Amino acid sequence: MQRATDWLSDPRTRIVAGWLVAIALAVTAALIVRGSTPTGSFGATDSQTYLSVAQNLTEGRGLTSSFTNEYDGVVPVDAVARSGRQALLLWPPLYPAALAAGTLVGSDPDHTTAPLGALGAAATALLAMRLVQRLTGSVVLSAAIVVLYLANIWSVLLFATVSSEVLYVPLLLAATLALVRALDAPTVWRLTAYAALAAATALTRYTGASLVLAGAVALAIWLPLPARRRWIAVGATTAAATIPLAVWTLWSRAGTSGRNRSIGWYDKGDDVRAFLALPTEWVLPPEDLSGARGWVLGALLVVAAVVAAVGWVTTARRAAIDPAASGFVDAEARAVRAAGPVLAEANARD
Repeated sequence: MQRATDWLSDPRTRIVAGWLVAIALAVTAALIVRGSTPTGSFGATDSQTYLSVAQNLTEGRGLTSSFTNEYDGVVPVDAVARSGRQALLLWPPLYPAALAAGTLVGSDPDHTTAPLGALGAAATALLAMRLVQRLTGSVVLSAAIVVLYLANIWSVLLFATVSSEVLYVPLLLAATLALVRALDAPTVWRLTAYAALAAATALTRYTGASLVLAGAVALAIWLPLPARRRWIAVGATTAAATIPLAVWTLWSRAGTSGRNRSIGWYDKGDDVRAFLALPTEWVLPPEDLSGARGWVLGALLVVAAVVAAVGWVTTARRAAIDPAASGFVDAEARAVRAAGPVLAEANARD
């Protein structure tokens, strides 16, 4: 009985159990999503854009779209000149590139969407399980949270749709885990892994840039290095995570005329105000957002989101077991066990 108790309380047992449960949930998630898309993934708002870019890529037209729309702001004469290969101004490239990669195994973009969605669901379940287990230390609670997430029909629909979230969500979780590991024990490889995953997240959805910002703040505050080395590491890591997005932004606009290059990234004032008004409507009715109130409240919510992200990373880091403390406790326990028989014998003699 004691041996079974020791085995169950062994940290290595919890680690193995966590991985086994995570793998089982990942397989379950993949089967649920794949079973929901027997004839292919569902269409969504941006689905045709992603598919057209992927098709152009497979046909040698590069990362371009086969059509343009009013949000691109391309004047008619330029649109005609680039017919069938329009500059991709509002969408990042990684998800359509992943769809086009299916041709490497003989699958066209249309038929790649469903398997990619199943893989995204599996990766999300696995990574979410590992992240929650790191936060709570409980295999049961981690599994319960992931099961509740998968039981939501909207979660399944997310991965059953032609949408960049299929790739964005698992990349976001992977980058967060990589950041936490880098904060625990910074090495060049761990910081490089985080930078690569953060860059990939931002190249999948532009909102991934918020992860780069939160990561820079977390590294600047909690990276356990001397001040000079810490700031060098923060600068190098943040630059590595940001440069790919900056290069893509400049390159995607290089082929357009000067009057079109400023379009994209929701840089029109009306779009920015609408974006900020969306979260503020959770707090104030739309009619109360006149004047500067919407801007101020929106900015406060953005700051709160960054603080929450940094706090999330901090909590995950503190939840990890300190190897030094763990070793001390193990040594103390071994000493007590070794002293037990000696004390018992001494008591018997008395």
